[in-house]
Order: sequence, then C-alpha cells, then structure tokens
Amino acid sequence: MNASSPIHTLPEIFGFTQNDVVANREGHLGANQQKRLRQGRRLWLIGMVTALGCWVVVLFNSQELSEVVVVLRVGCILAALILGYKAYQMHRDLMDNHVSVFSGEIKLVVKTGKGLLGQKHDPMYFLKMDAHTFKVTHQEYDMLVDGANYTIFYLARSWVILSVVPS
Repeated sequence: MNASSPIHTLPEIFGFTQNDVVANREGHLGANQQKRLRQGRRLWLIGMVTALGCWVVVLFNSQELSEVVVVLRVGCILAALILGYKAYQMHRDLMDNHVSVFSGEIKLVVKTGKGLLGQKHDPMYFLKMDAHTFKVTHQEYDMLVDGANYTIFYLARSWVILSVVPS
C-alpha cells in the first residue's frame, strides 16, 4: 500500500458496499453493482454507436478508395465490433446474475514499455492470483498488499472485479 496516498478503503476504491459483498457471497450481484454494470454497459454501447457513426461518415464522405479510407473504414468497424462485444459480455453477466469467486495470495505486477509506434506509455497495473490476471487502476493497485490473501468476486465473461476482501 502506498503510504503517501490519502486513506481510502477497498470498498471506496473498487466501488462496492457491504451489502454487495453479502450478495456476492450468496453468488449474485448486489444492487450497487448492478447499477454500476448497467452504467458500464451503456458506455460500451455509446462507444460502439460512435464508432459506427464514424464509419458512416467515412463511408459517405470519401469519393475515392485510398489506403487511408480503407484503414479508417476497417478500423471503425473493428472498434464497433469490439465495443459491442464488451457491451454484450456485460449484458450477459447482468442477465445471468452469477458471481465467480477465487481466494488466495495475490501478486501485484506493473508493466511498462513502449506502444506500437515506439512511444512510451503509462504503466499498466495487474493483480494476479494463480492463473487469473486482472488489469486494475493505479489507485486499486495501491490499495492492495502484494503477497496478502484476498477473496475476489468477479464476473466470468467480462472479467469485471466486483469486490475484493481480505481473506
């Protein structure tokens, strides 16, 4: 845990309540988590519609079929498919209302490197437990203790962490 950061709790950082944890232990989503997932699904859908809108603009505003236009068209469709698939995963998780769980010692990992064009990118933070790996925010990473035991409740399709409690 980072000593210089303001004091927060796991529920504040990961966005869950004690009622959510009770529901998770019973194998389903808590009310607060359902609301959070509906908002997340809405954002993925907005992204998908935006990507499709870009595709339409490129489709109808380009007279010639240059390499750039082809790349833009394919890129917009791929983005829309990926964003739509993420929205679908969240939708299925919401409809199934089933929470997956695992417990054990976590390992915290920071990855740094360069992007596709050689530019340096911000570090990425991961939580690993056995064969499971989750990407977490810097704030979430700072709240966890490397080598400590936690119980992690998550959604199997979308790999969204619902709650994290010390074991």
